[in-house]
Formats: sequence, C-alpha cells, structure tokens
Amino acid sequence: NLKLRAGYGTTGNEAIGDFQSQGLYQTAAYNGQPGFSPSQIANPRLTWEKAQQFNIGLDFSLFNSRFTATVERYNRRTTDLLFNVPVSRLTGFNSVLTNAASIENRGWEVTVGTVNVNSQDFRWTSSFNIALNKNEVLEIGGGQTEVIDGTKKRTIGHDWSEYYLAEYAGVNPANGVPLWYDENGNVVDEYAAALRVMTGKSATPSFFGGFSNNISFRGFDLSVLFSYSYGAYIYDNFAFVYERNGGFMGGNQ
Repeated sequence: NLKLRAGYGTTGNEAIGDFQSQGLYQTAAYNGQPGFSPSQIANPRLTWEKAQQFNIGLDFSLFNSRFTATVERYNRRTTDLLFNVPVSRLTGFNSVLTNAASIENRGWEVTVGTVNVNSQDFRWTSSFNIALNKNEVLEIGGGQTEVIDGTKKRTIGHDWSEYYLAEYAGVNPANGVPLWYDENGNVVDEYAAALRVMTGKSATPSFFGGFSNNISFRGFDLSVLFSYSYGAYIYDNFAFVYERNGGFMGGNQ
C-alpha cells in the first residue's frame, strides 16, 4: 500500500484568561484609607493566536501490513502569538498580554510500525517515531526586532527559546570572586559590566520521539513506552540560587 497526502488548515488558540483584554481594579488601602488601585492594563485589541499549517506526507506498508511507515514534512506558522510584553515600570506594571509575535515551526516526522509476532495466542507489535523541528521568530510586534524575557531574548531570525546570558569566565583563584566577559572580551568581576549574548543554545530540542511495544497473550496485555528528547538546554535556576557566590542572603553561604 502506498499513499501520498497533503493538508492545509488554520486553527485558533483561545487560551486567554478571563477578562484579559480589560482594565481591572482591585481593592487596596493607602495611608489607612480604603480604595481601589489598577490591577491590570487594558488591551482591547487582544485576540486569539492563529496557526496556519501545511503538511505533505507519504504513508506506505509492506508484507501484508507487517511493516508500516509514515514520512511527513510540515510547516506551521503561528501569528498573533500571545506573549507578556515588558512595559515601562512607570505604568505600575511589568508586562501586558499582547499578540506580540509570529513564529514558524518546520521539520520532519517519521513513524515506523512493525508486527513482530502474530500467532493465535501471542501478538507483539512495535512503533518508533522521531520528530526533527526547527523554530524561528519571524516577527515581533510594535516595530521591535527583539524583546528581552528573563533568561531569553526573543529575536527575529533566532529560535524562540534561545538563551540570552552573560558568558561565565570562572572565578578569580585568589579570592573566589566570579568572573564574566564584557563587550570587549575582557574579564570583569561585576555582573553589571558583563555582556549578555545570544548563546546559540536553546530550550528547544533538536529532535524527540518515542518507542513503544505492545504484547498480548491469551487475554493479557502489556504496553511499554520509552520517550526521548535530545539537544535541549535547561537553565538550572535551583543551582543559580543554591550554588551561587553567597552575595545574597538565602543563597549559598
């Protein structure tokens, strides 16, 4: 059996909390007097995310469907991406939920299935799949080309989850003070003087997938699933706090 297929569609993501587009107030007290204070910035233009996806695939099977496989190429473009964009602290807030960006995910997915044993009392099947995905920021709203978001900087042309950090240069062996590099490549011992850079390392895996086995014997079933992911970098915030240089209370002393 051999089948070529293609598909295109648009879907929406309505994952917006209640009243997120409205300016809200909360009860508060000031100088012993009751009152109200703003709790949320209004954004009346807030709308759903939209995703357009095109895929083309090849499905085939051999040996009376004892061996099946699917190879698929996909391209998914998400526009009006929901994102908390930083705003000036003069507003009294840190960020506002906005349709702030467009990103693209494209790649390959491969699935292989086999019927290893198929007898009257015993059946054993296996399935393996792998997905290779490339992520890229296409656009950021408001005419911006980048938005700093904690340990990441959402930058056009880069992966959405690429880390934006100061490059660590070890410690001064004389006194144990941590060191970083500045914009000229010089070693500095003040974090404020260090240069944060796009590291080329991302929280997006290079590829991921799974491997499963299903066994049935005289009315008993056993299923075993292994999943894997490779190439994603993780920012260890626990280590950042508890293995730091002891400069702040609560950190490593």
